[in-house]
Amino acid sequence: MITRDIAYIRDTYQDSGLTFTLEQHEDLKSHELAMLIQQSGMDSLSLLFDFANMINANEHPLDALKPCPRISPRCILKMR
Repeated sequence: MITRDIAYIRDTYQDSGLTFTLEQHEDLKSHELAMLIQQSGMDSLSLLFDFANMINANEHPLDALKPCPRISPRCILKMR
């Protein structure tokens, strides 16, 4: 399902100038997200790491960062 969604975004918006960021949660491990990004064929797709989500996924934050090809330099704050 995720691969299909990424393919839709790639096919629809590849030449739009937009950038896309996946945020990891405990559902997928960092190596799985890295694989999705690498297989996407999108230079405009990166990964946002929330250290709390890495801990929820039972990953050590520094080890989780190692397999990731493109990490977003942006910070998104969620306020309620």
